[in-house]
Amino acid sequence: MDAENLALRKESQQAFNNAMKSIKKLIKVGKVKVPKSNDGKQDSGVVLLEHIPHGFYEKQMELFFGQFGKVTNLKLYRSKKSGRSLGYAFIEFKMKEIAAIVAETMNNYLMFTKLLKASVVQNPGPKIFMGRKFDETNCAGAFRRRREQHESTKKLDEKQAKRRLAKGNSKLNSMKKKLNQLGVDLDIQVAGNVLDANATNSSMVSVDFSSDEEISVRMKRKSVVDAVNVPNSVKKSAKKMKTASTVKNTKKAPKKSLTKKRKSVA
Repeated sequence: MDAENLALRKESQQAFNNAMKSIKKLIKVGKVKVPKSNDGKQDSGVVLLEHIPHGFYEKQMELFFGQFGKVTNLKLYRSKKSGRSLGYAFIEFKMKEIAAIVAETMNNYLMFTKLLKASVVQNPGPKIFMGRKFDETNCAGAFRRRREQHESTKKLDEKQAKRRLAKGNSKLNSMKKKLNQLGVDLDIQVAGNVLDANATNSSMVSVDFSSDEEISVRMKRKSVVDAVNVPNSVKKSAKKMKTASTVKNTKKAPKKSLTKKRKSVA
């Protein structure tokens, strides 16, 4: 039997063993927290590095700062959308003395036309190193772009193609009505086997579903003056104002006299 599990009295050994089992169970569940001993261990130090240039990433930082001492943790903050570096990072060293030396050495250090800023973080929080590590290939934006690319390039069957063409027809018809109200004549032709709003069976067009639908749009824009009924009196007054402003701008400014006043001599 281990010395740590040995009771002071023999008659209370069974009760002591039961108590130890229950305590270990509570510790395992997490209801009882055991303080960690720091005997013989050095406190770690954290350095905040700012104005980091592109190209100086996690692997390069570990190799570079490993010259000062052991790097126990490193977190380069990146954009969740693009995965690119945000230009600042937290670096944890095994000893506080090493972190102080790194901050003093790397502060105002010129690297790739960037002036680095380094400082020791006093009382760093527990969440600065939390979170999943990612880069430009496995960020949320990269997953979204790959999903959109897959959706846009996947082959459609006949039912899906008809649904997509019908949706495109409805959008184009609504856009045509809005543009007609603004005075824009828009002629739309959609290649597909989906009938338009006023189409008949004779106007059905064949389509190859192995390729995406083709939409040809011919726009005949009217001038703004013709689209909007402007009275002739307003047109004439606007023309007069325009000519008056051009004449005003062409007038030469008077020349300043170059003669200087002489000071009176006492």
